[in-house]
Amino acid sequence: MKCYGTLAGELPTGVKVVVECALLRIYFDFEKCEPARTDGPEDTDGEDRYVCENVDVEGVHDYDNMVSAIIMDRYDANKRDAIFANLEMARDGASELDEGKRDEYLKEYADYQEYRLKAKRIAKEVLDKLG
Repeated sequence: MKCYGTLAGELPTGVKVVVECALLRIYFDFEKCEPARTDGPEDTDGEDRYVCENVDVEGVHDYDNMVSAIIMDRYDANKRDAIFANLEMARDGASELDEGKRDEYLKEYADYQEYRLKAKRIAKEVLDKLG
């Protein structure tokens, strides 16, 4: 899920980890964003802000649970089912897909695999930070 914050200095980089009792919060992919504009006593106009990805890991804080939580945050079961079904169609030379749709399905699968690898890198970095 997207998480927003106010910058107090430099834009964070890499992976940030916060342990709150049994909950592990992982923050990554930090980007600067436009300041929020509000009309009220807590006007944040002009403050530097950032947006990042935030994934919460409940239960055991091991590699498998972290990778799974990161992947499932972006690709729920329905999306994954669709990606794999579309991949099978794209690989089936007898399917009636046009080449544009076939390429789209192959790309969405490649994007999914790329994100899986990213999730694994993030989980490894988190484990290194947790020691």
